[in-house]
Amino acid sequence: MLEFKGWMLENKKLSPNTATTAAMAVRGFFAFHYVPLQYRRQERRTLAETKRKTEDYLFTLEDLKRMADVANLKEKYVVVAGKSFGLRASDFLRLTRGDLEPYIDRKVPISIGKINTIKENVPAYPFIDTDAQPVIKTMIQRMNRKGRTKPNQRLLTYKRGKELTTVLKRLADRAGLKTGTSAFVSIAYASF
Repeated sequence: MLEFKGWMLENKKLSPNTATTAAMAVRGFFAFHYVPLQYRRQERRTLAETKRKTEDYLFTLEDLKRMADVANLKEKYVVVAGKSFGLRASDFLRLTRGDLEPYIDRKVPISIGKINTIKENVPAYPFIDTDAQPVIKTMIQRMNRKGRTKPNQRLLTYKRGKELTTVLKRLADRAGLKTGTSAFVSIAYASF
């Protein structure tokens, strides 16, 4: 199995993740036919080992300001509300008008209460900060002009978190930020 993974890496020029997946598929074949495979601890580690080709890029507050300066309203919402809430993409995308509108005219910081996260079903307690409040208000006003007045309507109509990453990458490029080899950019994990 180790030789097979090595062969996939060297001869087939596959990525470490793809080679590991192929090795696990072969391992699954043996398990299906009740042929036990025994590995030493180090061999198991080597089989499961993968190395990332890219790194995550953590935005600074200055980066976020530069991005917001070149953003349209929807993009600005992604940047400033994403920073404010600190939620995963899936949780951020499911926020609705009804989740935010009742709180928007209060004094900041504004807690919007408990939200159970989708991935781990743990409570998160996002809040609206000074930067996000005017942007959220404007987003809700735009929704009013477009006839989107129901409380269950989402502020963003993106279907997947990858669309948020695309927005952030586009803004980083427009703002002249060098994100290096980053395949994934996220405001939820930025160091503020």
